[in-house]
Formats: sequence, structure tokens, C-alpha cells
Amino acid sequence: MSLKVTLFSTSLGFIILFLSASVEAAPEKVNQSAKSNTALHGNQADDSEGLAQRDPFRLPQYLINRIKEKSIVARTDSATVDDSIDPVRRWPVGTYQLVGIISDVKRPKAMFLDKQNSIHMLQVNDRIGNGGGVLREIGSGEVTVVENKTPIRLKLTK
Repeated sequence: MSLKVTLFSTSLGFIILFLSASVEAAPEKVNQSAKSNTALHGNQADDSEGLAQRDPFRLPQYLINRIKEKSIVARTDSATVDDSIDPVRRWPVGTYQLVGIISDVKRPKAMFLDKQNSIHMLQVNDRIGNGGGVLREIGSGEVTVVENKTPIRLKLTK
């Protein structure tokens, strides 16, 4: 290690002091630290001096691992379905598709398709959705579901 001290005086009487230090490490220690950084991060590129530097255009490996873990958790959470809940009340009303209406009978019926591609036949006053929605009206080409005192109109998909 070397230390250099430089003094300057200005015309106003100020004294400026510059300190500079340089440290030289043993070559084997530098190479060992570069190898350990490469082993830890995996996405290192060697420069001309043999020192490892992270690629600025790539995420660090620890962030890549976190993202993968979160996506795996998200997939397992969405893949699990609570079988104790009636299939027509598992998801929000907006996720059900109105695929058919039977209206030439005394009690009209609406046919809904859920996320698992199951068809559900509902009549007026039947419950739908996980928010307590109730099927209030079945018209020609659309139905009205009331959820939290808010009417939701679902149109027939072709």
C-alpha cells in the first residue's frame, strides 16, 4: 500500500490537501475472489484483466431464482381448487361465461361455463360467484346477476 500527500496553497490563503492511496493485492487472492464471485452469481463475464464483472444487461442470479420460486408458488396456488365449495360459487362472477339460454319453458334457465370448462344450469334466484351474486333475471341474450346490490349484466357469447 502506498500513500501520497499533496499540498497546494491558493491566492486566497487556503491550503488544499490531497490524499491518494493505492492498494495492490496479491495476484492469487484476486483470482480466488473472481472465481468465488463467478461461482456465486453464475452469470459473470471475465474482462481482460481476469477479474469477474456482472453483465449489466442480465439480472443477478439470486433475482432470477426468486422470480422462478414466485412463479412456481403462483402456479401451485392457482392450480389448487377447493372442492368443498360448490363449483358455481368458486370464482368471481366475471369469470363465468354465459353460453346458452333456455327460454321457451315455464322456468327459463341459463347455462354458464366456468374456468374448468364445466357447464352449470341456473334458474332465477340461484347463486353464482364467490361474492354472493344472485341470478335475478334471464332475458333473451343476457342475464342479470345482482352482487352486493350491484347489477351485473352478462351477455350470451357466440
